[in-house]
Amino acid sequence: MPTRDPPRRIGAAQLSHLLDGWAETERPYYHSLATCLRDLIELGELPAGAYLPSERELSQRLALSRTTVVAAYDQLRAEGRLESRRGSGTWVPGTADRPATPTIDVSDGAARLQPFLGGDTSARTVDLASAALPGVPEVTDAAAGLDRDALARHVAWDGYEPAGLGELRAALARRHTEQGLPTAPEQILVTTGAQQALDLAFRALAAPGETALVEDPTFRGALHALHTQGVGAVGVPSGAAGIDVEAAARAMTREGVRLLYVIASAHNPTGAVLAAPARRRLVTAAARAGVPIVEDAAIADLVHEPPPPRPLAAFADAGVDPTRAPVLTVGSLSKSLWGGLRVGWVRGPEPVVARLAYAKGSADIGSALPSQLIALSVLEQFEEVLERRRDQLRHRLDRLEELIAEALPDWSWQRPQGGSSLWVQLPGEGASRFTEVARRAGVRVVPGPIFSPSGGQDDHLRLPFVARGGELAVGVSRLARAWEWWTGHRTA
Repeated sequence: MPTRDPPRRIGAAQLSHLLDGWAETERPYYHSLATCLRDLIELGELPAGAYLPSERELSQRLALSRTTVVAAYDQLRAEGRLESRRGSGTWVPGTADRPATPTIDVSDGAARLQPFLGGDTSARTVDLASAALPGVPEVTDAAAGLDRDALARHVAWDGYEPAGLGELRAALARRHTEQGLPTAPEQILVTTGAQQALDLAFRALAAPGETALVEDPTFRGALHALHTQGVGAVGVPSGAAGIDVEAAARAMTREGVRLLYVIASAHNPTGAVLAAPARRRLVTAAARAGVPIVEDAAIADLVHEPPPPRPLAAFADAGVDPTRAPVLTVGSLSKSLWGGLRVGWVRGPEPVVARLAYAKGSADIGSALPSQLIALSVLEQFEEVLERRRDQLRHRLDRLEELIAEALPDWSWQRPQGGSSLWVQLPGEGASRFTEVARRAGVRVVPGPIFSPSGGQDDHLRLPFVARGGELAVGVSRLARAWEWWTGHRTA
C-alpha cells in the first residue's frame, strides 16, 4: 500500500519570520494579519495542504491577543483560503501535488532550462520591479472629507486652470521657501504628475536632434521622455555620492548640449544624495556653460535622514539672468502620498513657468482639481506623513539588506541615503539575462541597462524595498534559487 507524505506543518517561529512587517499598516491588527497571510498563500509560501500553527501558538509568538489571531483566521476561512477541523488544526485547502513555485534543482543538460520554460503558475509572482509605494490613509481621509461648500465654489466655474489651483501653488511655494529656496506662487506650475513636468521641461529646453546630459544610471522615465522627443541622452557617471560634477562640467562644453537632467536627492536608482558643495559647483558650471538644469526632486522628500541639502536652484547666482540657463525643480506627491493623485509640479523663473503653463494649457487645459484639493488638504499634515514613510522605508531597507547578506553573500551594494530601492552589483555582467531566469523562478526584477542611456550597467539590478517584509523574504529566497541555478549554468 503506498505511503503518504506527512502533512507539511508551518511552525509559529517560521511563520512569524515570513510575516515580518505585517503590522506596518494603519488598519486593525486582525485585518493586517489576514492580509499578510493571504499574500503568503497567494505567493505559494503557504502551499496547499500546509498546516498553520494554532491560534494560541501564533498569538504567543507575535505577542498578540488570541482574539486578534482568531479574527484573522476567521476572515480567511470565510474567504475559503483556510479550513479548520476541531482536533486536526488549520490548513491551506486544495491539492498539494505540485510545488507552489518553479523548482531550480534540475539535472544537467537540456533539463536545466525546463523550470524556466514552463514554470508552475499557481503561485503569484513576487514583484520586485516596481518601486512605487501604496497610498497613505490620509489620502482616503482627505478625499472622503472634502469640504462640500469649498468644492461647490470650484464647481460653480469652468474648472480650467492651466497653471494649477492657486491655493496649492501657494502651499508648494511656501514649502520650497521653507527648504531654503524662496519661491512665489507664480513660480509654480502644477502638472499631472512629475512625468508630465519632465516632458514639458524637456520640450521647452531641447529640440529633436539636440543632446541632453543625464546621469548613468538614471530614472528610466526620463530616458523614455527624451527618446520620444528625439532628444539624444549622453551619460555622465553617477555613483554612491551622486553625479560626477567634474565630468558633467566637461561634458557641458560640448557642441549641441542643451540641458542637464539630474537627480540630486534620493537618486533613482542609487539612492545617492549630492552634497551641498558639489551642488554649488554643478550649478556654477552649468551657468558658465549656459546649460539649463532640470532637477528631478520627485523623491527628495524620502531622504532617509532629513533634511537633504537645499535644491539646486538655491545655489544659483542671484546676479545671473535666470532665464538664460534656468534651474528648474520638478516635484511630485506620488511617492510620498499616492501615485493615483497624479499631482506634480515645476518650480522655476516666472517667465519660464509662464511659457510651460501655456504649453500645458494647449495639451490638457489643466490638471484635475479634485486631486489638487485632496493634495492641498494632506499637505497640512505632510511632515507627519513623511516621517511615517521614512520610518517604514528604513525598516524595510534594513530587512532587505539582512536577507540579501544571508542568501546572496556575493552581491554587493552601497546603502542608499534615500528613496525606495537598492542598487545591487552582481559579480559580473549578465543582469539582463538573469532577470529572465528570476522571472521563471517567480520574481520580477529590473536589470541595470534599463537605467543607462548607453545600455550599460549590466552588472547591476534595482531591488525596491516597498513590499512587506514577508514578501521581501519570499522574493529574495526565489532570487537566491535562481542565482544558484544561474551561476551553475554559466560555469558549466
